[in-house]
Amino acid sequence: MRVGASAFTHPAALVACLAAVIGFAVFAGCAEQPMNNPVGPLSSVTVDGIVYTVKSARVLNPGDPEDRIFLDGRRPAAGRTFVGLFLVMCNDASSLRRSSDDLRLSGPPGSTASRIEREGSPLSYEPQPLTPRECAPRPSSAPGRAAGALLALFDLPDGAAPRRPLDFGVEALDGSVRRVRVVSVGE
Repeated sequence: MRVGASAFTHPAALVACLAAVIGFAVFAGCAEQPMNNPVGPLSSVTVDGIVYTVKSARVLNPGDPEDRIFLDGRRPAAGRTFVGLFLVMCNDASSLRRSSDDLRLSGPPGSTASRIEREGSPLSYEPQPLTPRECAPRPSSAPGRAAGALLALFDLPDGAAPRRPLDFGVEALDGSVRRVRVVSVGE
């Protein structure tokens, strides 16, 4: 290449530059790009010694190939929307604890939903015993590898979830419900 000539006039330099730009664009899109929308600062609530952390929350679309994994063929009824909370639970107590089987999601008045039970789905939140300092999902488990969290699925009226703050509630052993605000739910 002659002195003062632009690198873009040499075909090999141009190809190398384009490859670098395309490579950067591809890898920039892959870096920790979760399949769901973050809820801002992680929202956590501690109930009976277990810390429930909402890693992300979003509306799940049965028509989206990525979401089909989470829905097991389910479709919401007319006028309803599926909302998924991706949770991590850790036993902060010094003894064996069992996670709650009563999770709730509340939005505008009249739009409270309990968790949809999905027995047998490896990515689904299920109540389970946790030893001291144990967390679920385990990184080596299917949900740990796939999403880094367990999915708690809820069915809310259309319009109750997208871009609105929702309250995530966990029922304690004494029957009280502890809540934390999920900053927003993305679509």
